Amino acid sequence: MVIRRPYRPALLRGHRKARHIKALTTEVMTSSVRAYSA
Repeated sequence: MVIRRPYRPALLRGHRKARHIKALTTEVMTSSVRAYSA
């Protein structure tokens, strides 16, 4: 339990970062698809 306490915020931070990266990749994908179809 003592090890888990400081480890949890780091995990949350990583999850947030991953989410941000996912949104960025989806944005790039949609823009590329738009350019391809246009």
